[in-house]
Amino acid sequence: MKGVPSLVSNSTIAIVSPSWGGPNIFSGVYELGVSRLQKEFSFQIKEYPTTRSKTEYNYKHPEKRADDLAKAFQDKNVDGIICSIGGDDAVRLLPFLDQYDLPPKFFMGYSDATVLLTYLHQRGFCTFHGPSVMAGFAEPGILNDEFYNHIKTFIFEKWNTYSYRPYKKWTEETMNWSDPKRLEMVRVHQDNNGWKMIESSKTPSLIEVRGMLWGGCLEALEFIKGTKYWPGPETFWEDKIVFLEMSDEKIKHEQIKWILRNYGVQGMFTRARALLLGRFAMVTKEEKEQLENIIYNIVYSEFSSRIPIIMNMDFGHTYPQQIIPLGAQGVIKIINNEISFSIETPFIH
Repeated sequence: MKGVPSLVSNSTIAIVSPSWGGPNIFSGVYELGVSRLQKEFSFQIKEYPTTRSKTEYNYKHPEKRADDLAKAFQDKNVDGIICSIGGDDAVRLLPFLDQYDLPPKFFMGYSDATVLLTYLHQRGFCTFHGPSVMAGFAEPGILNDEFYNHIKTFIFEKWNTYSYRPYKKWTEETMNWSDPKRLEMVRVHQDNNGWKMIESSKTPSLIEVRGMLWGGCLEALEFIKGTKYWPGPETFWEDKIVFLEMSDEKIKHEQIKWILRNYGVQGMFTRARALLLGRFAMVTKEEKEQLENIIYNIVYSEFSSRIPIIMNMDFGHTYPQQIIPLGAQGVIKIINNEISFSIETPFIH
């Protein structure tokens, strides 16, 4: 797996809309995110014709979206690419992208962008599951200090090993993007209880595992399952640290059960080294407990796995989120339920 060139202050970031045309509908939210990238992180910004195109146009022209994405990768003056927002049809870009030579470059997004993250990962370089322009950098009010420091340290500093720490607070309070005044108000946050390990008699009390990180949004991964863009044979899961998160659409628990069983039959739970789960978004305490029980029963009872499962991690559809690179080497250590998570640098400095 190839690393990607690192970014520096004044790097040029291309903003693309590979799925939903959110910047056209909620221009104020988009402009706030762009302004943050420019002022807080000193990035130069470059856009393409479909970045702000109407949603109807983007929907009807996946080939145009794919062409803009390919141009961003091929442009020697562009150092990195960040998605404007997610959506639900980035999968339609993949057949068009096959025809392009795409050199390794920083590419970040989440939610529906998971489709592109995994596709580019399969083409041989690290990609970054992390905040988008409108959902992350356009946070109302001010950026969370821990989030700001995480982005600055992760992207700009030279490090060989990066150690993650749980954020102190988080939020999932809904926002009315149609109300300009709402963008000036800080969302209500709640205390973070930290990462949690799902305990099983089958998992050892002392754990240290190493593996290549792979994963993303559970629902978005379903879009490529069964296609030629899926990772393939069960040997793919060997020595992987899989990270999964769910959108805030609240799919039925039965569907989650079916998806996880499919992964089990593929060999994920017997071949992977660990399973990391992002914080469940927009669920009640009871629903969270139900989901935890579903995961426990499928992984440990139905498939007799011994892999550690760590929940409530800071990636996915709550804010603030942390950047998780697909293709980087991760290390999980658990001693007396004390959890540490670190990665080796995916950047070429």
